[in-house]
Amino acid sequence: MLHGTFIANKILDDLRSKTEKYKLQNKIPTLCVVQVIFDTASKTYVKQKHKIAKSLEWNFIYDELPENTSEDKVIEILQARSNDISVHGIILQLPLPKHLNQNKLLQYISPKKDVDGLTITNQGKLLSNTAILKPCTPQGCLAILDEYNFSLKGKHVAIFGRSILVGKPLALMLSDRGATVSIINREDKNQASISQNANLICIAIGQKHYLTSKHVNEKAWILDIGMNKSNDKWIGDVNTNITCAARTPVPGGVGPLTVAYLMKNTMIAFEKLENDVIQS
Repeated sequence: MLHGTFIANKILDDLRSKTEKYKLQNKIPTLCVVQVIFDTASKTYVKQKHKIAKSLEWNFIYDELPENTSEDKVIEILQARSNDISVHGIILQLPLPKHLNQNKLLQYISPKKDVDGLTITNQGKLLSNTAILKPCTPQGCLAILDEYNFSLKGKHVAIFGRSILVGKPLALMLSDRGATVSIINREDKNQASISQNANLICIAIGQKHYLTSKHVNEKAWILDIGMNKSNDKWIGDVNTNITCAARTPVPGGVGPLTVAYLMKNTMIAFEKLENDVIQS
């Protein structure tokens, strides 16, 4: 198993050490989550972020909005938090209700506080390999591969899922490491023939046990990024009966690292913003 919890704990321990230093200066990071409530699972994710921020002794702001909230209201809040010098990291919790334009709203987050790495500015920097604030889950995937010494150079990677949170940025980041990447679309009738030849399979489609033996060769590594709630338990996108060289568990694989890198991004944003204030 490719466990991620102990890697996440190392990142959080480093952040605690940095936080102690800044507390002596009466400064600590502040993370803000803006959420339009309609999806109960994503509220669980917010609670986890709050829990970790609290464990780091950071400030945490939660703007909870009802499902029928207008775009103008969400924009108003995002702009206010972006202009608030006491806030260092901002997340617009996804998914959103259908009446809200996700891509439009994300652009009202200051790129300097965009700790999910989803604004057009930060996505553009990711494309040119100059991003400072990168999407958290792909960073977690790379951390696991690094920890377990999986070299990406010359490897073929198959990715199930093409979201801006995971699939698309992960493809770019893996490509920058020398991998040949195939993004497998839901409509593709030849999914198995593509993934069977992959050295590494990454899946984040939110469909429990979707990946089966027909998709995998026994020498492949698998990063199961899916999180599906079933009978009060978290289940991944990978059928646990498959035979492969190594895979991440759910929970305890990529998930803890997603939150850890969110906090790391917040610290990066905090330090850069504080430095900008000093220089001004």
